[in-house]
Formats: sequence, C-alpha cells, structure tokens
Amino acid sequence: MQKGDQKKLNLLLTGIRARLEQNKDYFVTVKCTFQAGKKKFPANISLSDGSYILKFQGVSNNVSPNEIVDFFAKQAEQYEQSELVYEERGTVITITCNSKGVNMKQSEPKTTPNVTNPLLSNDREYCIRVDKASELLKEIGILTAEGKIKNDMIRKYNQIDHYVELVAPMFQKDNSEEILLLDCACGKSYLSFVMNYYLREVLHRRCRVIGIDINEHVISESKKMAKRLGYHNMEFIQADLNTYNPPKNVTAVISLHACDIATDLA
Repeated sequence: MQKGDQKKLNLLLTGIRARLEQNKDYFVTVKCTFQAGKKKFPANISLSDGSYILKFQGVSNNVSPNEIVDFFAKQAEQYEQSELVYEERGTVITITCNSKGVNMKQSEPKTTPNVTNPLLSNDREYCIRVDKASELLKEIGILTAEGKIKNDMIRKYNQIDHYVELVAPMFQKDNSEEILLLDCACGKSYLSFVMNYYLREVLHRRCRVIGIDINEHVISESKKMAKRLGYHNMEFIQADLNTYNPPKNVTAVISLHACDIATDLA
C-alpha cells in the first residue's frame, strides 16, 4: 500500500472508530475480508453484552474500537485486497483497499422486495414500509415469514403507522441531541418498536426508548425481541405507573390505547 493510500485509510478508519465508540446502541456488525490470490480470509466483529468480539482464523477476542481499526489497518498492509463493511442501523459503510487505491462508499442496508396486500390502502405513503422494515415487522408479528402482512394484523399495522404519521412532524422539528421516549403501559410494545425504528432508521436520530408495563410477561417478551433485533438502545421495565419515577429528560410520553386506568396514569 502506498503512503498516500495509507494516510487515506487511516483517515477513513478514524470515522469508523468514532462510530464504534459513539453508536454502539445502533451497531449491527463489522465484516472484513482479506484476499491473497484466490484465497479469502474473513473476520467478523459482533457485539455481545456490551463488548465487541473479533473472530479471525478460529480465534475470538474482546476488542476495543481502537483495536478493531488497528487490526484492519495492519491486515490491509499484508494482503492484495481488503474490505471492511461496517453496518449500523440504517447505514452501511464499505471501505476497500487494493492496487487501485483506497475507497469508501455509504449506503442503506439491503431491503426485501415489497409484498403487496390488497387490503392495504394504496393511496397513502406508509412511514413504516414493509419493504424497508420487514425484519422489525416480522419480529413483532405483523408480517408472515414470507413477508406478507397477516390478515388479522392489517388493522394493527395501519393503526401504529398512522400514529407515527401523526407525531412525525414534532420529531422532525426536534433539535435535541438525543430523543428519549417513554412508552407507558407498553404491552406488546408495538409502538415502542416502530417509533424506535422510525427515529433511528428513517430520521437517523440518536434515540432511546423506555417501555414500562406492570405485566412481567410482556416486559420479558419485549426484552427478548429487542435483543433479537439488536436494538441495544431500548429498555423495558416492569413497574406500576403509580409508583414509577421517570427520567427527567424525557422528550415525549407515548401510549397506545392503554387499558383500564392506565391511560390516566400515562
């Protein structure tokens, strides 16, 4: 690698290190590929219990953001071609190093083809699009495994999407450093998950979402879903709204048809 290319790579990796440090809540994965001739040597970085794990050539190690970018820079000097693909929610950054130089491109994650449903409204633009948010919508039970909206969930899908549509202008104007939502009587957390998706992956805003419910089962299930989705910026707490003491810096309190007196408590 030429000296100028090495400087460019180091500069680009500085941006990746900053994202690893600042955007851990939204991290998805880092995949590296090093190539010599026809042989390729993959490396993967994942996030587990708040720590980055590097897997390379059969060995796994806990690593810091500094160690991740230093690892790639060192390996890139030794191979004919190297590629780093960094993915966080809503953003994919690809850095390539070869004989032609060092380049970077930024894109959105690949989406699944949209599966039309004749019972949906065709005259409105959905905020939470099926083709963009399929992973989320499958996890919360709106979509089938094949990507089609379940007939018995069409009303729910329209309901939560319309809610997002109604509150979107407020968040589009918000200029705070981070948005904090408090979902009172969150239940199955449909609203928590779609608002989290909309704020981070549509508006590209820093956000945190706290879901509160007195029911231990729904809180446990919401935690599992957040973990499967990699939504590290979400927190679910079992608590009685009568006694729960919320954070002082809440941007907005939300609630979706809370039952009995929960609406008043929210």
